[in-house]
Amino acid sequence: MAAFPVHGDSPESLMQAADTAMYAAKHGGRDRVCVAASPGLPAQPARLA
Repeated sequence: MAAFPVHGDSPESLMQAADTAMYAAKHGGRDRVCVAASPGLPAQPARLA
């Protein structure tokens, strides 16, 4: 998950942040959501209940 303008100030940078978060969630396993972090930092996983 990525939000404008926190995780990107252009469509390209926002999509890149969302893509990074998506792959971090997939790597973490089922039922997981990741919020994009600031540029240069890894995505932050969150487990859904």
